[in-house]
Amino acid sequence: HVANVAGVSNMSGAPDFEFISGCSDGTVKLWDVRTMQTVKMIQLKEKKMTTMSVHAFAPIMALASDSPLVTVMNTKGESLTSIKYHHGFLAPRIGPVCALGFHPLRLILAAGATDSVISIYSL
Repeated sequence: HVANVAGVSNMSGAPDFEFISGCSDGTVKLWDVRTMQTVKMIQLKEKKMTTMSVHAFAPIMALASDSPLVTVMNTKGESLTSIKYHHGFLAPRIGPVCALGFHPLRLILAAGATDSVISIYSL
């Protein structure tokens, strides 16, 4: 990576790679630890990644930027869904995200924001 590393995670049972790293410039790399080579590189549309998390068993990852947005994508680089700020009285709110974490067995994502709020999402 050429900028600050926003996160590094391992993924159990992945056939071609074992580690995924994300950089603050929006680059995600999938690594093969046997050869210490990059297997795949994904360039995100959002150029300012603050944190990332990878599910231990499902081939999905969550990436957050300094805007109130979390993108959930698969390890092929395809966007699955996004979680973003909505205006309104009953709408869910999310601030700039600084921490992400997946439940180890379920498809549940926790997001911690700079406004001291933790949100839980079922994917």
